[in-house]
Amino acid sequence: MRRSLMARLLIGTIIILVGLALTFALDRSPSFALGALPEESNTTMGRSGDLFYAGDINENGRLYLSRDGIGWLEVPASFEGQLRAVALAGEDNNVVYAATEQALYVTTNRGQSWERIVALDGTVVDLALDPTSQDGVYALSEHGTLSRLSNRGQQLETVTEQALPHPAHALVVDPMSPQTLFVATDGGLFRSETAGLNWERIETLGAADRLLASSTVPHTLYATTPDSGLFRSTDGGFNWESINEGLGAQPGTSLAVTALTEDPARPGTLYAATAYVTGHTERRMTPAGLFMSPDGGTQWIMMTTFPLTAPVVTALLPEQGPGSGIRAVTNQGVQTYRMDPDQALSMLQSEEPGARLNGIKTLSVSAVPTQLEAILPYMSDEDGQIAYYAARAVGLMGGQAAAQEMVNLVEGEKIDIVLKLRALMALEMIADPLTVPTLAQAFSQDALARSSADALAAIGNDEAWSTLTMALADEALTPQRQAAMAAFEENGERALQPLIAQLSHESPTVRANAAEALGWMGNEAAIGPLHALLDDPEATVRARTAFAVGELRDIEGVTSLVRMSQNDPSPEVRTAAEQAAVQAQREPSVLDPARMAPVTPRNSLERLSDASLNWAKTLILTLTVLMAFLVLAARPRRRHATEEIRNR
Repeated sequence: MRRSLMARLLIGTIIILVGLALTFALDRSPSFALGALPEESNTTMGRSGDLFYAGDINENGRLYLSRDGIGWLEVPASFEGQLRAVALAGEDNNVVYAATEQALYVTTNRGQSWERIVALDGTVVDLALDPTSQDGVYALSEHGTLSRLSNRGQQLETVTEQALPHPAHALVVDPMSPQTLFVATDGGLFRSETAGLNWERIETLGAADRLLASSTVPHTLYATTPDSGLFRSTDGGFNWESINEGLGAQPGTSLAVTALTEDPARPGTLYAATAYVTGHTERRMTPAGLFMSPDGGTQWIMMTTFPLTAPVVTALLPEQGPGSGIRAVTNQGVQTYRMDPDQALSMLQSEEPGARLNGIKTLSVSAVPTQLEAILPYMSDEDGQIAYYAARAVGLMGGQAAAQEMVNLVEGEKIDIVLKLRALMALEMIADPLTVPTLAQAFSQDALARSSADALAAIGNDEAWSTLTMALADEALTPQRQAAMAAFEENGERALQPLIAQLSHESPTVRANAAEALGWMGNEAAIGPLHALLDDPEATVRARTAFAVGELRDIEGVTSLVRMSQNDPSPEVRTAAEQAAVQAQREPSVLDPARMAPVTPRNSLERLSDASLNWAKTLILTLTVLMAFLVLAARPRRRHATEEIRNR
């Protein structure tokens, strides 16, 4: 009996110790809870795909990831040297590449372990996601060579046939054209249309040190230069213009843009940090100011000036939401700056036109819902620019109150048509599904069709697409059909399935117009469904489908097109097929829609919160106590009578 009790005590003790050990292990395991970004030690910050990252260089280096710039996920990472770039790839962004001054690292388990990629030690200066590969990333070396990593960092391929002739600094992939890459070097900007295989120098821009490809405005890129400020290209990098006016450039001084970023939630909104450059043998930078542009760099508004002793801003991170600010990163930490919406509202009372315009532009990116009633009257301002930015400010606010005010304007019988167009622009930004009936009614009015179509496409639910596809039944090119087809083309992949569904419509007019729209859209995913219509019983449908197949550069469809050009009974179809066969075999132009298909956004980072860890620890402790209690409370089994007699 005594031995049985001792055994039960021993087993219970072991169970308790195991449970405590498991709980302790969970406490010691790295926490991936979202929290605030530490203010100290952060020296680099940027965006990779739909996530933000920040890093530091202290002895126990850390990497922080965020989807919104507010809540941050801490990832263990001990790197050698200063962090230069981060790229997050793979399904759910579970593959992380990190480049430092001395090495390139990869982790496939959120920082639990990192593998050093020896073949690229000490050379990588920038990383960029390869949109054509699920977990691929481009790595740019300081010597001007480009490599592609895939298969969780296990597969390494040298892309460039020969290195660029100058030391390289930055790499960017055009999000609207994944085969188009740009590299900034000491000797100027280089452009590749072949995913890095071949390069050409852009003669219209000199040396560049930072690059930014707009993720919201097609074909638009920005480049910072060592001492000539900021430049913009709106044609895919071929031609560049200076956009330094308003950035504080002074006669006889050299201006550097030390950090540049785009707000992904507000198309056309840029933030830039500047510094004055002095010295020849030794380059010195004196911080100047922080600026915001609501229109892609055409005009700039000063947010703040920096003291002469302030550190240089090296990165900028926009916060999300109405009235949000911008985080400026220096070697001394992170500082948040915000536009003052109340001050901006007071600027609208000024008699100075420039002050009024700057005030409403500031509100167009910083307005908060409580200012709705104050901003609404400015949508009717006699100054067209002020009225335009007032509508943008209302659209930025979002919410049911703003949406209802805009609906009232659109439905009003005595409202000026220009004011209705501004209200429709705001509704496009708000994208509230409850406004679809109002937008559908406005879509039927010729003067409002284009703006209504844009707002319906921005909402993009079944009811909105159905309203737009109904216009495909118009045989003539009505304002509604023209607006719908333009909205389909501009929205690319989002509009693909609603259009493909119309290829089987009972009306030949709808089928023909849908085929034409798919041709203009330029998405190769439409090739298969279009092939089925090459044998449509209606000649008009066959002709429009042949046009679409040619626009999509469908080489495999050339045989069918040639056959149609020779054998189809309709002269219209034969002519269309002959022209399409030639078009299908042409090299696509730089700005061809087929090469500008939007990249599918990557999934957000999967999070493991502290709450789940606490739940696991509670469960383990509960089970531990329960098992120990059952062991200790168990009564010993009674021995058999004959065994008791034998033991007497």
